[in-house]
Amino acid sequence: MAHAHKESLSEIMDSQLATKTDMRDVRDELIKVERRMDGLDAKMDKLSWMMGILIALAVANFAKQFF
Repeated sequence: MAHAHKESLSEIMDSQLATKTDMRDVRDELIKVERRMDGLDAKMDKLSWMMGILIALAVANFAKQFF
């Protein structure tokens, strides 16, 4: 009986509880995602500047043609 109880608890603990290693893996993955997000923020900032310049050039071209 004790052996069966030990086996069932062992099986439950392996599939239900997070170990320190699991938590460390999750933390590492979150750090990787955060780094990727920082890179995307930098790219979006550059893209917004490029779009602003493009719109300014289009407006300047429009103004030059009609005024």
